[in-house]
Amino acid sequence: MKRLTRTALALSGGAAALVIAGLVVLAVVVGVVLLFAAISPPPTSARVTPAPPAPAAVATGGTDVHIGSLTNCIDGLSC
Repeated sequence: MKRLTRTALALSGGAAALVIAGLVVLAVVVGVVLLFAAISPPPTSARVTPAPPAPAAVATGGTDVHIGSLTNCIDGLSC
């Protein structure tokens, strides 16, 4: 009878340890998911309207040449 009781206690203790370990892992996963959801930008702010294409000029050889233009101020220059 003592042997049966000890075996039952050992098995139930092992099962309880597995359940607790599973709950801890689940809590960590949920915490990480909620953390990333809290710090990620909302989907509406991810959409950025594309800039209009830059004009192209035709060179003497007949090829398109890109005309560059500054759209922002560069550090160190007076804009």
